[in-house]
Parts: sequence; C-alpha cells; structure tokens
Amino acid sequence: MADEDKVVAAGVEAALKPFAELLERIAGPAAEEFGLTLKDHVRVFRFKRRLRLLEQLKKMVAGSRIEPSHVPFNVLLPIIENASIEESDQLQDKWAAMLATAAIQRGVHPSFPEILKQLNESDVLYLDATYEYETGKKQLDTDRTSQPRQRKRHYEELDDDLVLKVAKAMGMSLADADEARKKVRFSPARAGFAENVIRLGLMRPVKDLGDRLTGFGTRFVKACRAPVLNNDRTG
Repeated sequence: MADEDKVVAAGVEAALKPFAELLERIAGPAAEEFGLTLKDHVRVFRFKRRLRLLEQLKKMVAGSRIEPSHVPFNVLLPIIENASIEESDQLQDKWAAMLATAAIQRGVHPSFPEILKQLNESDVLYLDATYEYETGKKQLDTDRTSQPRQRKRHYEELDDDLVLKVAKAMGMSLADADEARKKVRFSPARAGFAENVIRLGLMRPVKDLGDRLTGFGTRFVKACRAPVLNNDRTG
C-alpha cells in the first residue's frame, strides 16, 4: 500500500472509530467494506480534481503561447496537493493559474501557495476587483488621447465597477445597485471584510473607498491570474 493510501486509510479508520459499534450493528460483515468505500471516495475525489486542474492548466498554458518549463518542487508540490482537495472551481482555477504562471517562469514566490490556501472565494473576488481597478486607473492616468470629459466618465465607470464587485464579494444582493453602493461605501463591516487580506500583507487600508494592494499583493494577484498572450505581456 502506498504511503498516501496508508494516510487515507488511517484517517478513515480514525474518523469511523466513534461509529464502530453502530456500523457493526447496521452493516454486520460489511462494516469494514463501508470504511474502504469511503477511502475509495476520497481517492476518486482527489483524482477527479487533479484531472480538472490539469485541464485548466493546459488551457492556460496554450492560451499564453509560451512554452512551459520546470517548476521548482517547493512550488509544484503544494499547488498540486492543495488544488486536489479544493472543492470550489473558482479557487481551483486560481491554483491552476498559479501553476501556469510558475511554468512559464513569470515568478511564483514559494510563499504564494501558503497564502492562497488561506483565502476564500470572497477574498479572491475582492483582490481581483481591486487589481482590475488599480490597473485600469493607471492606464487612465497615463492616457493623453481621451478628452477630459471622456476620461472623467471612465474614472466613474471604474469606481462604479469596483463598488459592485466588492458588494458581490461581500455577499450582498445586487438587485438594488444603489443600495449595494451605499452599503459598500458606508458599511462599518468594510474593515472586517478586508481583515484577512490585510493580515496576509496583500492589501493596506486607505481612507477612501476600499483598500489598496501592496506591491507584494500585486505580484501575488498577477501570479493567480491566467497568463496573458505572449505578444501582450502588459497585464
């Protein structure tokens, strides 16, 4: 039996121990087989999730048109292990993007897998929304071709888009957009919502709407986004 199988079997046995007598009564000779079936379910789940990870990785690498290369084992192993037990497709896509980023040598810090492991769906939605806002704002700040009125409208659209995305990340209903905007801008719960990403050093609190990415946070978010085309390395 492989080491991984032994760990799974031991875990299943420990989990079922408090129910041993009950299982013996209701399953009789089949009680042991019941435990083995659970172990098989775990193995099948991990296998299916790894297949999905590889499918997403293949798509991302192909889409970047960049040849993949060796990924350091201290980055590869935690990505594979964590992605194989991730139930959320949205979060697993982040693991796939991180692996794709590492495979095309765009730089994945060894701490990134541990950080991603501590994020939930709301965290990554918030990080992505802020990254897209800051990237869009930088582009507008350097835009010298648009008319002032047009640029002002684009700034307002960026702000509005950020507010609605943050509202979604906070689990608010977007049925009433105006109410969602009001809650995001003035809710006392805003500071607590961003607490985890600030704790991890990905964002810093600011006085205006929301929070802003740190330099480290920007590198992390970029590592968790599908690599861009080889002829467009701007984002």
